[in-house]
Amino acid sequence: MDYNKFLSKLKEAGLDEADFSEDTKVSLHTLNGWKGARQGKKTPDWVESWVNMKIENKRQKIIIEELRGLIALRNNNDKSV
Repeated sequence: MDYNKFLSKLKEAGLDEADFSEDTKVSLHTLNGWKGARQGKKTPDWVESWVNMKIENKRQKIIIEELRGLIALRNNNDKSV
């Protein structure tokens, strides 16, 4: 994946380069290398699946929180009946 797409997907996952670096233990220096012509302005193959996993996890957390809210609302309605 090219570096600009990587940055876009990080943003979609709610992350930035520093978060990615911390989570994966890939140095910011290495990330800067991915930006350059030497690396072809591309990330290694594993990065796209990692970021996609983070995006999916974020979506699942949102769904879980919405379901918890609905369950709490239902429980409150059941108590008032």
